[in-house]
Amino acid sequence: MNETKIRQRLRDAVGESRVPPDLRSRIEALLMSSERVIGGSSMFGFGRTGQLAAAVLAILIVGALVIGVRAWHDNFVNSRPATPTVQEKTTPQYQAMVGTDEQNVLNAQSNKCSTLGDGCPAAAARVIAPLQKWLDDLDGTRPPTRFAYVDAGLRRHVAACIKYLNAAVTAYNAQDQNGMDAAISAAVNERDAFEIEVGDIVASGQASVPVYSSVIQSGQSSLLTCGACQSLTKSGHISCAITDLTCANEIAKMMENVEAFQGDLVRDFAPDSLASKDARLQADLWAVDQALVAMQSAWSANDNGTLQTAHDAVTQAFARVETDIAAILS
Repeated sequence: MNETKIRQRLRDAVGESRVPPDLRSRIEALLMSSERVIGGSSMFGFGRTGQLAAAVLAILIVGALVIGVRAWHDNFVNSRPATPTVQEKTTPQYQAMVGTDEQNVLNAQSNKCSTLGDGCPAAAARVIAPLQKWLDDLDGTRPPTRFAYVDAGLRRHVAACIKYLNAAVTAYNAQDQNGMDAAISAAVNERDAFEIEVGDIVASGQASVPVYSSVIQSGQSSLLTCGACQSLTKSGHISCAITDLTCANEIAKMMENVEAFQGDLVRDFAPDSLASKDARLQADLWAVDQALVAMQSAWSANDNGTLQTAHDAVTQAFARVETDIAAILS
């Protein structure tokens, strides 16, 4: 399904999204704050989430709080029915697919969107093509169970790259250097994210109990020592100010830590004796991740009410993660 059809179905389901007049400037400020340049060269890309898509995720988060994360998890994993257009892939086949698709994207990179004098539209198109092919491959594949959550995150980052590429071209055509820089900076973040995810998928193998336990301890340590994680998981009224860029940076930082933990659980997946406990942990980490996505969208939209609701979801899901970790290490 292409982006146009997806947007139409979302409009049919939830109606048109109202975009605050200052949304562009707020998003640009967020993107510029997290700008990263790798090896002195830039890469194209689009941002982490669109407002409408993230708003839908916010609805899912609220739904998860009502029906319980366990039932939500079961529905998520099993909600894509087997059809002639969705292929069941073995673990080696899935690993080969994402590895090949990623390499095709990386091979298409260039440094042609650094200034308004570069040939950005043509260069961007050369990257969009393999990104779209990759997204189509993911949409046509049911991943092996162990990759269910990282696959969903991978789709998000690949789709985000496509959107930011289009944003970079739009800014280029408008002779907007700052806008193009912001989109490219966001692309670097998205590329970094999917490179890590693919690395975890390709290297995935079952760990022994001692190795898996060390992964859990490392993940626990990273969450406990992450200042943003501790700030955003305090119960009660959120201290994350809607007008403060620090708030957005904390959300992004915690999301990085959660996704890194998710990836580690894929790279060294649980031994059979701990598989059921691992499944609960991964489901709750995913709930934290999606609540953070909803917080990010609410901050960008200047929506205090949704920000508070999403923060409550983060707090509750994070508490479950702590319980899950304790159960595994006991």
